[in-house]
Amino acid sequence: MGCIEHTEQLAQVSGGALKPYQVDGAKWLMQKWSQGKSAVLADEMGMGKTIQTIAFLLTAYRSTIDQNAESNSGTFPFLVVVPTTLVANWAQEFQVWGPELVVAELSGRAASRDLQLEHTLFRRSKGRRDLKCHVVLTSYEALNHPTACSAMRSITWQSIVVDEGHRLKNDQTKTFQTLQQFSSRMRLVLTGTPLQNQLSELHSVMSFVDPCMFTSSDVFSIDTPEQIEQTKNMVRPYILRRTKAELPKLVPPRHELILPVSMTRLQRELYRATLSRNVQVLRDISAALQATGDMSDTLEETTKGQLRSDMTVKQTKKPRVSSLNNILMEVRKIVSHPYCLPDVEPEFPNDHERHTRLIDACGKLKLLHVLLPELKSRGHRVLLFAQFKDTLSILEDYLGGESIGCVRIDGDTPAADRQSRVSAFNAPGSSAMVFLASTRTGGLGLNLTSADVVIIYDCDFNPHADLQAMARAHRIGQTKPVYVF
Repeated sequence: MGCIEHTEQLAQVSGGALKPYQVDGAKWLMQKWSQGKSAVLADEMGMGKTIQTIAFLLTAYRSTIDQNAESNSGTFPFLVVVPTTLVANWAQEFQVWGPELVVAELSGRAASRDLQLEHTLFRRSKGRRDLKCHVVLTSYEALNHPTACSAMRSITWQSIVVDEGHRLKNDQTKTFQTLQQFSSRMRLVLTGTPLQNQLSELHSVMSFVDPCMFTSSDVFSIDTPEQIEQTKNMVRPYILRRTKAELPKLVPPRHELILPVSMTRLQRELYRATLSRNVQVLRDISAALQATGDMSDTLEETTKGQLRSDMTVKQTKKPRVSSLNNILMEVRKIVSHPYCLPDVEPEFPNDHERHTRLIDACGKLKLLHVLLPELKSRGHRVLLFAQFKDTLSILEDYLGGESIGCVRIDGDTPAADRQSRVSAFNAPGSSAMVFLASTRTGGLGLNLTSADVVIIYDCDFNPHADLQAMARAHRIGQTKPVYVF
């Protein structure tokens, strides 16, 4: 049977009916797959790219099944590559939307992966090693290890799905070069932010999708309106993107409020002391800017640490990159909470005094201390994102002192525990009012629609990371307006 005959099943997957635009998206993917063409599904964050992908994989699997035959064999295998944080979430979504597909995970520590390769993924028969599953669900991190990479590279896949595909924005990374070696009928990249900072990043993604078409980054050199139109025409057949603005009834509105905050006296003193202690480094930076005449390049080079610390600018002493990064990190921590710095928090006679001083030491926490009780009284639930684990610990300490229940996820949370903590927070009757997370860990792919308030305690240098965090609550399944502070 042809794949087109199966598309009516898309709206009847196990987890429930897909929305019309999701059916269209899955059909579009099915069409690309049937033509042997690769694609980028770039719907805005929170619109159900995972569900559309599972519906597509299920339909592709069913495309060779004859319902009237006694013996059927579906089309497979498929490889799904996701960040470690999302492995459990994807596994759960497969159970809901595609239980017909046998999914095997390849993730966790090295010992676990070895056992998975030996017993869960493959069967040995007459000297051959055949897959025991329809879908292999793995992480970027797992594929960077030689044993897993070699095993996955030996298979010709029907489709390779890469979630959070903006991880491919640098074609020089080990992850990119590893995935580029894999053979498949179709490559599918999922990303809510196909273009973040530079066109070169989009070129890297597109060169993974179609290495033959996008061989040189020169095709993304845009100097004239004609070149802009030419680039759009090259990319357009590969990308499907819909936004919430195009479907206003899809989710309730999102309201963003910027709340100004002043530093406390302690923060101001620490801030000034940091700058005073590093006057010479700052003078060197100023001299370097004047010597090069290009502020943006110098700042980018130094803040990102892309230069060697011993490099110099002609006739000007180049400040050490590590020194600049240390200054920047120190002032960021002061603004987040001064107790993030060592030896700043004094000893206190009792817990009450310590809790009071914890709040009074930081302007942001003083504002949060006013905001959270008001939100609690109105029945709101909160996602609270911060940049530093030290800040998360301070916020967790504060919430405990206020008897406000919370669930926490950060980079140290074992991957196996992350989805269970999300489920605990989302569970009906959960006592946790606040979901506390680091932006880069908790802001990717998780479904936290039981919350209707998002607080970005520390802004990320990349605004797309904050948008990802907001989309944890503002997504399909949300029934209330979402407020972002």
